[in-house]
Amino acid sequence: AHGLLVILSLDQQVGSRVRKAIGAWVNQESASPALLRTLAGVFKDLTPAHDQMLGHLSDLARSTKEGVADAVGEAINDLWSDDEFRSRLRDTLILWFDDEQEPLQQAAAGAFLYLAMQRDPDGQPTLLHEVQASDHSWVIRGWRAALEARESAPLAYRAFMTWLDTAATRDASRDLVFATLVSAVHDAPGYDLRGQRLLNLGRLGERWVLQGEVLDELERNIIRHELERRTRLADPHRPVVQAEDGPAGA
Repeated sequence: AHGLLVILSLDQQVGSRVRKAIGAWVNQESASPALLRTLAGVFKDLTPAHDQMLGHLSDLARSTKEGVADAVGEAINDLWSDDEFRSRLRDTLILWFDDEQEPLQQAAAGAFLYLAMQRDPDGQPTLLHEVQASDHSWVIRGWRAALEARESAPLAYRAFMTWLDTAATRDASRDLVFATLVSAVHDAPGYDLRGQRLLNLGRLGERWVLQGEVLDELERNIIRHELERRTRLADPHRPVVQAEDGPAGA
């Protein structure tokens, strides 16, 4: 069905009518989860020729039906490598993160985790380049969303592994990786969900130590402890009377 819909949508005679029809399917209550997941891939494949299809992906992201948000995330992940659309995709994710609709926030978080697993030709996470840009708050927002989940999804662990592997094997990137994750924990007003973020950061770190494949377990544990130490030191609510290695003035 996917391939046929793409072919018909690009046909010079019927393409316009088909694109209009599949765009309308997104908002039909009777549309099955399987159909909506298929449409995510169709819209992705049509975007290079008809960039208005990005708007239909946004419509799909509002769906609460099973697997649709994940399919939208995969579509954005596949489109990210196209320089022509990256800026628009970035702006779209920022809008979704800031939206009050939970499905859009979840779609943004899922798409972010797919992007967080991408590596550049040198093997580093591609989003580290985003962190080095002038406005990288959306990357921190993406990690914050991942750390605020009640239970870390397999996708979150895979993304975390990608970043911790980089911190463990590339000294030049370690500070940037740590700073991003620490900011994701602390750079939010008040105490809301800070405990959840800390808990998930610890769980992800422990799992990486046990199941990671770079270095040995002892060395991975040293990296994890360093991340946790920096997280504690950056806590804006950390008592100032207690220094890291003992009482103040000791």
